[in-house]
Amino acid sequence: VGTHPDSDHIGQLDQVLEQFETGEVWMSGNVSTSDVFIRALEAIEANEVDYYEPRAGETFDVGKMEIEVLHPEEVTGQANEESISLKLAYGNVRFIMTGDAGVNEEQEMIGRGADLDAEILHLGHHGSNTSTSNAFLKAVSPEVAIYSAGLDNSYGHPHAEVLAAVENAGAEVYGTDVNGTIRVETDGTSYKIVEKQKGVPVEGKNRCID
Repeated sequence: VGTHPDSDHIGQLDQVLEQFETGEVWMSGNVSTSDVFIRALEAIEANEVDYYEPRAGETFDVGKMEIEVLHPEEVTGQANEESISLKLAYGNVRFIMTGDAGVNEEQEMIGRGADLDAEILHLGHHGSNTSTSNAFLKAVSPEVAIYSAGLDNSYGHPHAEVLAAVENAGAEVYGTDVNGTIRVETDGTSYKIVEKQKGVPVEGKNRCID
């Protein structure tokens, strides 16, 4: 899934398709003139990978995993705002991922009546204050929140007020700038967080889902 055509969200997609056997690539339908975007499209064609643009309300089964598309309903050229947003469910463990969608788009997801309750929330827009509204936090009610941001990045991601709001909502926060590579492992009834700092895995405790 390339949530939207910004280079930090589809970077190395061409290399991924070269390295791994891939059945289908999802992209929002918005376009870019960047070399990264063009290389991605060329790799999709060269590797004969199916291409699809998912829309809000669609559901899919990938093995035992259920995927519900939360956003967008349509695309109009607004890359961040029309990021592909998904709810993934594997057994009783659920994930919400919204790309760079902002608070207005979060409100649209709430307004569509989708069940947003999930154990794991990937914070929108790298933990920026353009995303993760209090209303969205309440709807998701995550146990764990994860953001991706480079150490000492020039954008100031993540924003302190967002992290405070997430922690006040009762979620445990992990970020790539602090925790390194972050992996969530689940068997559908429990999950654990595995950090990988300086190449050394650090496993968190198992959390069972009632």
